[in-house]
Amino acid sequence: MHKLAVDVDGVIANFVDSMLPHMNAFFESNFKREDIVCFDFHKAFGMPEEDFNRFWAYMKQNGLWGSIAPMPGAAKQLQLLSQALDLEYITSRPAELQNTTLSWLDRHGFPEKSITMVKNKKDIIDEFDYFIDDRLEDCIGLAEIESVRRILLFDAPWNQCSELPEKIIRVKTWSEIDPDLFQ
Repeated sequence: MHKLAVDVDGVIANFVDSMLPHMNAFFESNFKREDIVCFDFHKAFGMPEEDFNRFWAYMKQNGLWGSIAPMPGAAKQLQLLSQALDLEYITSRPAELQNTTLSWLDRHGFPEKSITMVKNKKDIIDEFDYFIDDRLEDCIGLAEIESVRRILLFDAPWNQCSELPEKIIRVKTWSEIDPDLFQ
C-alpha cells in the first residue's frame, strides 16, 4: 500500500484564517491572508522573529491551537483516501502539541492515523510516496526525490511561483483531490 503524508496547518487545519483575528488583536494590526507572501510569518509581517514568538507562546497559553477550524471537505476526503492509502499526518508544530493535535483531528472527524511532529520534513521523505503540503520549499525539495511519486501543493499566497516541477500539482480545495491522483 502506498504511503501518503498530509501536512496539518494550511492543509487540513485552516490555520491562517482561524488565527488572523487573534494575530490582529495581539499585534493591534490589520493583517490579511494576502499579506502572508512568505512562509515565515514574522518576515511577511515585517517584524522581528522574537515578536512573533510571543504570539506563538500566547497561542499555547490560551489553547488556541485546539480552536482552529478544519479546511472544508478535508476530513471527508481523507476518510476516502485512507481506504486506499496508508495515511500519516506530518506537522512542524511543537512536540508538546501532539495530544492537542490528535484531539483536534478526532473532534473534526479525521481518520485515526499516526502523527509525526518534525522540525524538518526532509527528515522523513524516504518513508512516503505521496505528499500534500502548503509549503512551496518543502514541495520543491520533495519533487527532487526519485521515490516520491506526486506532491499536491495547497494553494496559498505564501507559495506562489511561476513554474512548478512536474511532480507537483497545485490544488485549491479538497474537492479537487481525486483518488486517481495517487496511482
